[in-house]
Amino acid sequence: MLYGKVLLSALILARAVYTDMKTGTIENRLTGAGFAAGLLMNLMEGGGQGFWESLRASVLMLASLFILFLLRGLGAGDIKLLAAVTAFFPRMAVRLAVASFLAGAVLAAGKMLYRRLRKGRLYVRGETVHFSVAIAAGTLFACMGEVL
Repeated sequence: MLYGKVLLSALILARAVYTDMKTGTIENRLTGAGFAAGLLMNLMEGGGQGFWESLRASVLMLASLFILFLLRGLGAGDIKLLAAVTAFFPRMAVRLAVASFLAGAVLAAGKMLYRRLRKGRLYVRGETVHFSVAIAAGTLFACMGEVL
């Protein structure tokens, strides 16, 4: 079942990264489908307890990251995507969040370093980071220990 979760979440994350890079948004129907799929897979794997554990972890992820949405640090789609991935792996919720934020920091630092090496400005005001890429990378790294 773990391989199925990893495969399905990877497909959802790939689609989210594609649409985020192309349009700058993450589709609500994609995060909703991911959330429902994660809940359903945990229901099939662990029964009612697995379902409630998955739902609780996802809601806690949404609630804890909501302050970043209010501060304009993260977009709503990014938060919903991370909650949907948490629905697949509820016991790894903290690891997923930490790995995603670390991946986002590495991506942002790499982007700044690249710009600096090209003799450009280090910081560009108003620039956005596609956090779906960081969520995908963080999920990959967080899941590597579970799958291998």
